[in-house]
Amino acid sequence: MAKREESAPWQKETRDDGQDQFTRSVLRLVAWGRENTTYLLVALAALALGAFGIRYYAGFQERVRGEAATALVAVRLSAQDEETAIVGLEEFLGRYADTPAGDEARVALAGFYLRAGRALEAEQTAAAVEAGPDHPLGFAGRRLQGAAQEAQGATETALDTYEALGSSARFGFQRRMARAAAARLLANVGRPDEAEAMYAELLELAEADEAIEEVANYRVRLGELRAAVETGAYSAAVVTPAPGEPGEPELEEGDEEPGSARDTTAVDPESTEGDEKGTV
Repeated sequence: MAKREESAPWQKETRDDGQDQFTRSVLRLVAWGRENTTYLLVALAALALGAFGIRYYAGFQERVRGEAATALVAVRLSAQDEETAIVGLEEFLGRYADTPAGDEARVALAGFYLRAGRALEAEQTAAAVEAGPDHPLGFAGRRLQGAAQEAQGATETALDTYEALGSSARFGFQRRMARAAAARLLANVGRPDEAEAMYAELLELAEADEAIEEVANYRVRLGELRAAVETGAYSAAVVTPAPGEPGEPELEEGDEEPGSARDTTAVDPESTEGDEKGTV
């Protein structure tokens, strides 16, 4: 009969030591748990409360966002004139400034401020709109900010705002729109050479992008400016935006031009057209 091999004494001792060590660890853990039962219960309760708090907060924020969206619609429907619209939007921002609808209200309020000749308040309100090319209202906010600066006579500041937007806006048509505002402002303050160069560049960009309406508009503006300079008839404000023309904020019939007491370089407060469409 074959002799059964016996484990070496040191191997058995090693296995026993490993089992004993595991057993001792379990026993120590059990003992610690018995001694600290209160702490364990408190920790578990804290975790449960934390999870509940997170879920409650998320649900609360969702309800607030829904209330804000409904309230903003109510403000727009109830506004009978610019003054009541301003009051309603100011009250709305007092309650819902930190919601996504807050930026919509700021864009609308900044536009109404501009139309009411309150350019400083318009600038401050527009500046509070979240910036960035990926934010759906970032372009509208910065364009309104530039228009408000222009209305206050801060030409260089407005040019900086328009030109920065002309470089950072998400879509090509938005970049051209911002730079067209800068070109118009340059012409209006007596800097026709700079305005002409910018309009010429905008014409090339619009042609490359096959933006037919913009091409026609820039050709007209460029032709008017060159003709005025060549004939010696140039004066500030020779290039003025037509209502709704590409590259300029929409103007309503009867509105005055930028820099007047009744500034209307803002987009329609009810519209954010130009922020979410277009080609890169």
